[in-house]
Amino acid sequence: MTHSDSRANQDISDYLNDTPTISDTPSNDELTALRAIVEGTAHHTGQEFFQSLVRHLAAAVGTRYAFVAIFAGGTRARTLAFWFGDRITDNIEWDVVGTPCEDVVRGNLCHYPAGVSQRFPGDKLSVGWDIESYLGVPLLDAQGKHLGHLAVFDEQPMPAEPRKLFIFRIFAARAAAEVERLQYEERLRESEQRWRSLTEELRQANTRLDLAVRGSNVGVWDLELADGDYHRRRRHYVNVWEQLGYDGPPAGRESALDEANPDDRARLEEAVRRYLAGETTEFETEIRLRHKDGSYRPTLARGAAVRDAAGKPIRMVGVVIDITDLKEVEEALRESEERFRGTFENAAVGIAHVDAAGRFLRVNEKFGAIVGYGREELLQRTYQDITHPDDLAASIEATTAMWQGESPSFELEKRFVRKDGSPVWVELFVSLQRDAAGAPAYDIAVIHDITERKRLEEALRASEERYRFLIQSIPQKIFTANAKGDVDYFNQQWTEFTG
Repeated sequence: MTHSDSRANQDISDYLNDTPTISDTPSNDELTALRAIVEGTAHHTGQEFFQSLVRHLAAAVGTRYAFVAIFAGGTRARTLAFWFGDRITDNIEWDVVGTPCEDVVRGNLCHYPAGVSQRFPGDKLSVGWDIESYLGVPLLDAQGKHLGHLAVFDEQPMPAEPRKLFIFRIFAARAAAEVERLQYEERLRESEQRWRSLTEELRQANTRLDLAVRGSNVGVWDLELADGDYHRRRRHYVNVWEQLGYDGPPAGRESALDEANPDDRARLEEAVRRYLAGETTEFETEIRLRHKDGSYRPTLARGAAVRDAAGKPIRMVGVVIDITDLKEVEEALRESEERFRGTFENAAVGIAHVDAAGRFLRVNEKFGAIVGYGREELLQRTYQDITHPDDLAASIEATTAMWQGESPSFELEKRFVRKDGSPVWVELFVSLQRDAAGAPAYDIAVIHDITERKRLEEALRASEERYRFLIQSIPQKIFTANAKGDVDYFNQQWTEFTG
């Protein structure tokens, strides 16, 4: 029984057994009515209680109709029990606006001794049943919260009678206590249902987690630390021994961490000690654990401690992750990077990575030697900064076209200006590197110093010009012919001779 039950029943007992709170002594009929309330509702709860209550209430105050109702949201109310003349009828739900109940749901006792159907012409029930009188009182819980209301009404006038109003209030107190009890039980049921749902969800989550762990390269360890002592611990493992090729702990071996490589054990123990002592904020270390086949597998151990109010560790939970594949990938990546670095740095040609703005991102030593700048100096410059002014427009045009997707690469002969101010001829082979999404990332330029070739080409051109000048200047007639006898060169004198 709730506090409200006790309060309501005490009100009734006080009225029956003690001095009445109103001036006149209650009549035998009223005492009989009050006893009927107690006896008629004492053995009922819930729906049966409310049906018994409205039946006895109608009899006690002498009306044909009585109901108890609760809020149904907004301005609507819903009956829990409805006494209709001589029987319990179906419950109803309605909007209280424009009805005699409107003022009651605001928390006020409301009594209309006569003229209800005329006062509320928009209330179809009052008009349809030709209701003349109405008495309603709000139902309040122990904290004064409005729960609903209790009402009686009739086709006959209902003059104000303090004794009946007193009885009516007792009924209302008892009804409020029962509504409060039912709402408490409903909240309790909802809470229990949520708890059961959460428990089931947790069970399913644990099952899924266990399956996921057992199907992965992750093992879970859980250590209960007696008095905060790591060496006095109770262990619980999930998928740890399975990672090492066992179905469970091998005979005579309880701790999987004892399978650590002897060269790693001291470091492992020290990492645990420092973490539990609060010297480090996290526990994470790499160790090698012995597999059933005798090999040692690289493993990442990571965990966290649960501490009591005094900061003493009482539990430590963590994972061990087989990182064999990761180590193999790291080794392959390291070898690949070394090969790339060797190719990049030891190439006989200059190599540079350049972004969209022309800034040098990476350069090798050979390129620095070609242009006379150190690596760090070049990384502070753009290709535009060191391109010969006469070649800059062509260089920008070719680079822009490539970055805009008009061509995947280009070749170009141009001049750079060395740090000492001298020009150096180079042959560029430039292609575009894209990222994983296919967007341009940087261009790769291979730079070949062709200064010597250009010097030889210029010397050859000058030599040919001198040769032609001499041939054209001598008085003899000269011509040359190929193997087929076709003339492929002749001087001016030969032209004049042959016409």
